[in-house]
Amino acid sequence: LVVECTNRFRSLDSALLRPGRLQEHFLMDYPTASGILEIMRRRLENVPIHSDVVLENLSTRLLECTGADVEGLCRDVCFTAMRRGELGGMENLCVTAEDFENTIKSSFS
Repeated sequence: LVVECTNRFRSLDSALLRPGRLQEHFLMDYPTASGILEIMRRRLENVPIHSDVVLENLSTRLLECTGADVEGLCRDVCFTAMRRGELGGMENLCVTAEDFENTIKSSFS
């Protein structure tokens, strides 16, 4: 069993797309705002989040992102908060809206 994934389908060699090679092809579209929100909720369910974070607003800003981009953002925003916590103390550490803004700026600019 071989599974191939790409975000550049048109760049694949036509030999790979001939019958008998990669049998099934299906397109996975970008996630919707509700899909992005669900990814964020699942990835951050065990993470303390400050009350200034509105995941619904963030999910609509990330509509041009893949699911992997959203997961990576969630991971990176946690690291951003931990770096900030090292400077100011780890007690009561939580992810803030500023952590999201800084991470989005550095990841998607």
